[in-house]
Amino acid sequence: MSQSTTCSYRGVQTEDIPSVLKSLIEAWGTQTPTQKNDEEEKKSASSNDDLVRLVEETTSQKSAVVYDLDALRSTFVAANDSFGSHFVHALAAKACPLPFVLEEAVSHGLGVECASFGECACALAASCDADKIVFDSPAKTHAELVWALEHGITINADNLDELERIDSILGGRSTPSLSVVGLRINPIVTGGTIDMYAVSSTPTSKFGHPLHTPSSRKLVVDAFLKYPWLNAVHAHVGSAGTSIKMLAEGAAKVVHLADEIDAACGCVRIKMLDIGGGLACSPATDEVTPKWGDYAEALRAAAPTLFSNASRRVFTEFGRSMMLKSGLIVTRVEYAKEPELSGAAEQLRTAVVQCGADLMMRKCYNPGNNSHRISVYDEAGNDLTGEREVVTHNIAGPLCFAGDYLQKGVELPRLQEGDYVVIRDCGANTLSTFSRHCSRLPPPVWSFVKEDVKGGGGVKLTLQVEGGKVEEVLKFWSGGLTRSIGRKKERPEGGTCLIVVDVQPEYWSDLEPTVRAEFPDFPNNFARTLNRCRTGGSEIVWVRADYNQDASPWTAQFAELNPDKQKEVTCDTANLKWEEFAMPQRGELLVAKPSWGVKDTALLDWLKQGHFKEVLVCGLATSVCVQQTAFGLFEAGFKVSVVTDACADRSRKRHEAAVELYGGYMYHVVEGFGEGGGEGGAGVYGAPTVLTKDNFTSL
Repeated sequence: MSQSTTCSYRGVQTEDIPSVLKSLIEAWGTQTPTQKNDEEEKKSASSNDDLVRLVEETTSQKSAVVYDLDALRSTFVAANDSFGSHFVHALAAKACPLPFVLEEAVSHGLGVECASFGECACALAASCDADKIVFDSPAKTHAELVWALEHGITINADNLDELERIDSILGGRSTPSLSVVGLRINPIVTGGTIDMYAVSSTPTSKFGHPLHTPSSRKLVVDAFLKYPWLNAVHAHVGSAGTSIKMLAEGAAKVVHLADEIDAACGCVRIKMLDIGGGLACSPATDEVTPKWGDYAEALRAAAPTLFSNASRRVFTEFGRSMMLKSGLIVTRVEYAKEPELSGAAEQLRTAVVQCGADLMMRKCYNPGNNSHRISVYDEAGNDLTGEREVVTHNIAGPLCFAGDYLQKGVELPRLQEGDYVVIRDCGANTLSTFSRHCSRLPPPVWSFVKEDVKGGGGVKLTLQVEGGKVEEVLKFWSGGLTRSIGRKKERPEGGTCLIVVDVQPEYWSDLEPTVRAEFPDFPNNFARTLNRCRTGGSEIVWVRADYNQDASPWTAQFAELNPDKQKEVTCDTANLKWEEFAMPQRGELLVAKPSWGVKDTALLDWLKQGHFKEVLVCGLATSVCVQQTAFGLFEAGFKVSVVTDACADRSRKRHEAAVELYGGYMYHVVEGFGEGGGEGGAGVYGAPTVLTKDNFTSL
């Protein structure tokens, strides 16, 4: 029976777009960003923190991914109604792993097909039953397999070697795993129109075990005879560019192999068949074609026992065909330019929008095999069709990449700054392929349902995912560094800061061995102190000498008094040398001081704005720069403690004299602080952030 006569389902309807766009504009605020003048923006951004927030907020109002929940739900219902109750449609998470989408799928009885450990985690977080999660990665690690078997997740092994790995894991378990385990085979089905998506056309495909020769087929049957826990067969023919006939042919080959395995084993061995996904989806109209019913009819004709043998659970893995039609992207025109072309018959206008190859990677990098309808609206959300002169446009994305175009040579009403471009059929493989190239912030995600508004048509919008934050970009690239963006780091009241003074080769490893011999425990005590502060969440500041005649006028007199001492020490941040036991990490601060203390640096002001309860000081040398630094902190009103066994000097006598003279007088003496910090070590270098008078307010 044709799907069109059994279940009605659809994509986003053209007539709904104006209501969606106007509701989105209203949600973003009645005053659009282009209406704000510079003075108003200055008033709303009184600090660096506000400026960063302003960028993030306006960016999230320039583009959005929007899903039609009614359309999505109708697709799920139609898929269920078109096949038997023993079919489980596992939504391919790679198409759209958004939590609300996976939760909707699970609530409609669907499973989730996962190509990675991360996607499996998303499926579990969406409350999907483990036996409806299908783990299909062709590169599963040993640890991932252990994890999946422990959770009872369905596993499709990609090759015979993976079966051996699974067998070794199962052999070491004290209890049986609840996982269904299958083998992915390559049925060798040809005819796909897009090579990169035709994954089963040759025996050299990266996926599955090929069935191209009798001996290769025998290896599969032998594997089922060898492993009693192996009880499923999986195949996936292709994706876009794959016909229903090809999919049905591949499914029939899976069924024939399963019957052959049952016969060889002398029992009903195959409990599950996974026939994959790959159903095409036309982006040309609002109508969803082909229909689920069309595919079901083809399967009934090619492999009737898929439906008649309900003892075998059958999985499908649809992604693009389930998600594509239910989503659209709204993006704003930032600039429109039209250079004069001498002798040209017509002008070419380029509209630069806030969405491109970052969000529409497949379209921009492979435009010939990916098409999307677009429509355009003014800044109030009104359809521009028939309202302006039609001219030829290129729709360019925001990336610094010459191929970043959504459309080229398209006839549209003349676009201008503030207009909106709506891109259709974007529910699959858009946000899930988001590119970090150019480090742009991901757009927010909204959903809508239709509802009556004052007796007329309307929509209700829900924000599902907020737009990206700059800290997330920095965390991706640098493991959490958030110091150089003009936004203050959030700190709890009453924190602790460790000030490391002059622990550098000029004042330690370059000294005579006899001097260092008087402080044999200094390197380890220092490293343990540093480690304890790091693990305890303390801020770490590295203070280093930067002595020269221009910034340090005292050096001339110092040279006269101490001709044997080094008078100039530079703090060239690009070429600093560090002690092996004293290496900074990314996110820690570096302060260059022109004198023995820190009064001529931004450190005191930075400490005050951070509301630190206590400051610890350690380093070199106790009687000079450590003492001067502690004295400056004491005068500034901080509670100062000097970790004396993490300090050293030119002699033990000078060190002890300084501690006896000033300890308990202007700073607290702490010894053994590093005993809770574990053994000291060389550490791993990470470039610290330089603290200056120009940037201390933002750090």
